[in-house]
Amino acid sequence: MPRLNDLNRIQLSKHFKLSEFECKGKTCCGYSVKLTPGLLTVVELIWEHMNARIGEHSHPHPLFIVSGYRCPEHNKYVGGVANSYHVQGQAADLTSPGLKKTRLAALVRELAESGLYPFRVGFYKRTYMGYEHHVLHVDTGEGPTVFGDDWGDA
Repeated sequence: MPRLNDLNRIQLSKHFKLSEFECKGKTCCGYSVKLTPGLLTVVELIWEHMNARIGEHSHPHPLFIVSGYRCPEHNKYVGGVANSYHVQGQAADLTSPGLKKTRLAALVRELAESGLYPFRVGFYKRTYMGYEHHVLHVDTGEGPTVFGDDWGDA
């Protein structure tokens, strides 16, 4: 009998599987996942925009979902706000190895501000488990298109 996370390996789009959006908590919900179609559209558009802007002569850069859906327990554990778009399946934190986080943030911000598809982007510092991290957050929620206070040279 397949386990729940085995069922999440379904390919949802050209570049993403459902499992990439599942809760990353180790002791909470058992790989549950919630994902809105709008968020999947956003991350696909980001992948395409990022790779088009980097150039045709390089190999495609991967785009990874660091944090997608978070069950309420895991969201609380990581210090997320109670009404987080992550809990609603409307948000993802992203990274692309080999690409400076500020460069990725600038590309995503460019796409968000283009108005091609409605989504929000934030780039900020966050302390998690005693370490400082730069977080590139996208969501399909309400509010300003660009937010955050640590855009640096992005």
